[in-house]
Amino acid sequence: MSYLNTNKLDINSFVSHRGLYIILVSTALVFFNTLYNGFVWDDWILMVPNKVYRTFDIGQMFFSKANSLEYLPFRDLTLAIDYKIWGMNPFGYHLSNLFFYLLSLIALYKVIEKLVILTDEKQDNSIPFWTTLIFALHPLHVEVVNFIAARNNILAGLFLFLSFNLCLAGIQRKNDILILLSAVPFIISLFSKANAVFYPLFLAVVLFFTPNIGISLRKKFLIFLLFSLMGLFAVWIHISNASSTSVISENLPRYGVHNLTVIMSRALQIPFFYLKKLILPYPLGIKYLEPFTTGGALLFPVLSLVYMMIVFFTVWVWRKRNLLVLLSVAWYFFSLGPVLNIFPTSPVVADRYAYFAVLSLGLLTAYLIKRNTGGRKVVIYAVIGVVLIWGYIDFFRNKIWASDITLWESELSINPDVKAEYAIALWNKGRYEEALGYLKKESEDKGSYEYSLYKGKYLFHLGKYDDAVKHYKKALAEGAGAIKETHLFIAQAYEKTGSDMLAMKHYLRVFDTKSQDPLGEYEGMASEGIERLKKRLEPELNGLRLEALNQPSVIEAQLKLATFLYDIGMYEASQEYYMNSLRLNPSRWDIWYNSALVYMRLYENEKAIKSFKRALELKPGDANALRNIGMVYMTMKEYAQAAGYFKTILERDPDDLYAAFTLGKIHFLSGDKEESKKYFLKTKALSKGNDVFLKSTNIFLEELN
Repeated sequence: MSYLNTNKLDINSFVSHRGLYIILVSTALVFFNTLYNGFVWDDWILMVPNKVYRTFDIGQMFFSKANSLEYLPFRDLTLAIDYKIWGMNPFGYHLSNLFFYLLSLIALYKVIEKLVILTDEKQDNSIPFWTTLIFALHPLHVEVVNFIAARNNILAGLFLFLSFNLCLAGIQRKNDILILLSAVPFIISLFSKANAVFYPLFLAVVLFFTPNIGISLRKKFLIFLLFSLMGLFAVWIHISNASSTSVISENLPRYGVHNLTVIMSRALQIPFFYLKKLILPYPLGIKYLEPFTTGGALLFPVLSLVYMMIVFFTVWVWRKRNLLVLLSVAWYFFSLGPVLNIFPTSPVVADRYAYFAVLSLGLLTAYLIKRNTGGRKVVIYAVIGVVLIWGYIDFFRNKIWASDITLWESELSINPDVKAEYAIALWNKGRYEEALGYLKKESEDKGSYEYSLYKGKYLFHLGKYDDAVKHYKKALAEGAGAIKETHLFIAQAYEKTGSDMLAMKHYLRVFDTKSQDPLGEYEGMASEGIERLKKRLEPELNGLRLEALNQPSVIEAQLKLATFLYDIGMYEASQEYYMNSLRLNPSRWDIWYNSALVYMRLYENEKAIKSFKRALELKPGDANALRNIGMVYMTMKEYAQAAGYFKTILERDPDDLYAAFTLGKIHFLSGDKEESKKYFLKTKALSKGNDVFLKSTNIFLEELN
């Protein structure tokens, strides 16, 4: 039998027999070359060195965060299984990605089959065929299939489609057990990737607006309630986790009503960014320059809102005749909801964020093919042509994911802002001189810190430790985002020169900073360094202990030991001797001050405040005590109290740059736009010659304007 002949294009008969098979084979052929790719980008940071996967630590996966950033236990479980089977051979990880992707296509095909029947489109196999084929081969999915660290998208899609399948099957068969069972893969989807939280909203559209549901209104509400509660629970878990790990950062502009315009204007434009990529997936990139208007020029956000309202109104009016169009539009906008950057994260947009949204293009195209009976053959051949072009793009775009160098070299050709990423890829391959050349250019263009940091690493590699320290400190002064590792490198260089106490100071600073350290690598190395130094400093410590023991009533002996213990990070022991000193002389302001510093290190905020206040009673107006007590109140998010202390500092010294900047930040976090702007403008006036404060201040002012 011929399914395609010159007289009649019997596509429905064709796809009903072989459609899914053709989709799977085509997809496997297009993405087969991904199996030859290596690990890239975040794979090296979050996955390759991860001990949780290597030890198959189920407890860590399900009761903590395996990569210290995200709670995605089912994603983590698949990576741990890969390690058990393949070790660190990237072939196996890419094979798993492709396997899960093909499974998700099967699940999607079956979902659309059921959805077609429920929407009164009869048994039309052309719709699931075209929907799934377009979803499978769209170039936006190249990133998801190739990027091991982005496997969470594929898994979330697989289990979401399985959940939808079970739910629709339960509705069709009037089987409540199947509907309840559909909650299980939905939970797995939610904790494979947070983006799946949109599903209850789309399910509501299906439940309340499709003609052939055939269940009571009460049951519809119960189903919607079940999935909504699971979604809300997952939202709470993911937001709490993201805030605690700085994925969503308090320093990012999301606090206070003054940010609402910025947030909403960006959110309104993001769907149209992805719409352009859906229709014309060129040029595709790895890190897009943020192309959104968020300041005073609100023309594009307003036009976006108007256009969306027109679309929603049109599909709503025509919903009875074109229900699949309504479902397509609803899926598109709902699926993008979690990636509208309402809670600012980085990057703002990425190909992988549109993973679910691609389905809407497939569904809409399939529906238009079905409806266009007159010129159907022409439309089908046109779609086949586009899909073939996509397959060609996919196949050759897969190759840029072969290694970090090919990835960032390709990206650099369209995005000059990834010089640092390309340079670091060169660095990791031992091409130090080339890497430093790109980093120097990046520093000249943007004033970034990476050149100083990697120049320091290069000098350290050459054994020039004093020069390395100078460059590391310069990186900190330039506003290093990698603060933990910079302090670690400074400590390692000092340790090489025999400056043990300076090394100890910077090893301890690694734990004081909040920059990201996903797998605890830097803190682990700092802990090892601290233990090494403690062994070397043990004779000196024992001598001070003996002196303090033999002279219990001599305050200086107690203070020397307390200070030494503090300097080597033994805070609880240090506090014991500060307390001994206060018993000997409770009127020494410096002992109260140092004791408060210890409480800060121990995160005993109330005791720290009490001790700082006692120090201020004994030495009124001390700037360091005022500054530190203000910082404690900031840690406790008691912004009004914190502001009072920094205002006191500024009253005493109107040129105190740190106090002005901190007051700007306090009012920013508490949502007082005018006060925040006032203090940041003052900071800008004071920060001439201080690039660190000037750079940070300009970022805040840009968001406030």
